[in-house]
Amino acid sequence: MTLVDEVNELLKQWETEHNTLPVPEHYPKKILQSIADSIDKAKAEVSSLNLDPYDDFKNVSENVESEVIKTILDHEFLEVLTTVYLTGSRYAQDEEVHILAARIMASAMNGIDYNAYFKDVEEDMVDTLYRWALANREPLTSYAVEMLSYGESLCGKYHQSNMELIKLLLSKLKTIHQKARDEYNAAHSPPQANIAPWDEDTQDGGNTADEDLLNPNDTLIRTELVGQSNFEFFQCQAVLHFLLSLGEYQEFLGLIMKNNIPK
Repeated sequence: MTLVDEVNELLKQWETEHNTLPVPEHYPKKILQSIADSIDKAKAEVSSLNLDPYDDFKNVSENVESEVIKTILDHEFLEVLTTVYLTGSRYAQDEEVHILAARIMASAMNGIDYNAYFKDVEEDMVDTLYRWALANREPLTSYAVEMLSYGESLCGKYHQSNMELIKLLLSKLKTIHQKARDEYNAAHSPPQANIAPWDEDTQDGGNTADEDLLNPNDTLIRTELVGQSNFEFFQCQAVLHFLLSLGEYQEFLGLIMKNNIPK
């Protein structure tokens, strides 16, 4: 059975339970976990191919991960995921359901017309994502940040929240990066020069520390994160996506590029 077939079977099972079982008997945690795991397996399969998006564009755009995501996006499950599992009152106090739903949604955002999505969803949905992001409760925070990174149209309306979130995320990025650097240096001899990510001057006299951290292809980050958990890598990715999505807005650019923000 392929991963696409596996997800189709899970969605059929979900549809049967959602449409026929009384509410108390339809607790979605187990099936949400299975769908999220299937998406992660599809991502791992694509990652193992090490495809170059320029040389293998067709393979990258038509891979098993995108097929799995498309299967989910074409199903009524997506609407219930947004309006019931993420923001509905039925699971308002159930963080486990929120985490699983957000994990799936964060993966699916790449296949969504996000301008239309954020235009159509209730304002409560966006407020909820900012609340989770600013609460700094992992893994919910990183899933919320990844989803918000697609909502460029939210910059003006959520200006103050974005300013607070930028500071929080830069601090988080510094912490993850330093942890990875320390573990990498502990495992390699001789260790790298102990240059903090936010040092004002780099060895060549430049001031490129933030540029390096904000570059998702930075060799140092990718090298040091080898061996880190998949979630730690995802945290960095989500932070970078969000910061880069705001980078073109001059009011945020100075804050993003300023040295020594996290103190």
